[in-house]
Amino acid sequence: MTGRWTKNVLIGLGAVVVSWIGLFVVSIVLTVFDDHQNLAGAAARIKKDGAFRRDGLISQLNSTRDGLGGQIANLKTSCAVKEGINQTLQAQNRTQQSTINGCLNQAMKLLTPEAQKITALVLHSEEEPQNMVEFIVIINKTVEHPRVTVQCNKVVTGAQINIVGTLTSSNGGMIRDSDNAWEVEILSPAWSQTSPLYARLIYQGSKGIGCSFILH
Repeated sequence: MTGRWTKNVLIGLGAVVVSWIGLFVVSIVLTVFDDHQNLAGAAARIKKDGAFRRDGLISQLNSTRDGLGGQIANLKTSCAVKEGINQTLQAQNRTQQSTINGCLNQAMKLLTPEAQKITALVLHSEEEPQNMVEFIVIINKTVEHPRVTVQCNKVVTGAQINIVGTLTSSNGGMIRDSDNAWEVEILSPAWSQTSPLYARLIYQGSKGIGCSFILH
């Protein structure tokens, strides 16, 4: 009995040790498997959540991009409309400015005093018994008490100058400035467009005298 008891104890202890080791190994394997399963599940959940969030962010970004694209398109359309309006306004401004400049030019022409102009027309000329020429001298402005000099290219021996329709007594008197020039001051009436000047000159030399009338 003693011999078997010792053997039985050893066998029992060995069985217990083997069973305990087996249980320990199985426990370790089950723990590792459970941890693996937990980690795999957590990874799957994280991956799923990440994919969900990623899809949500992508959808949100796409929506934002589409919204910004629409705003950009609207801004482009608005800018094109404003550019067209601006060009139209600029064209209108240029047209109006051109019209205003034209009106100003016309107004300046109207406000600018007309230049004084004297025109001498030959009324009659004779050669015998002496060289004589008659002029009608027209002015485009009215001049009160004009003082006129007649300058010729030949020697003038005699001169008569007065307003048409008046007598020579209306003059202040003829003055000979030189062989070719005579001067007169007309006291009345005024020299005007409707009251031209008459001049009768006696000169020496061949026919074809040329004279100019100068207003002082």
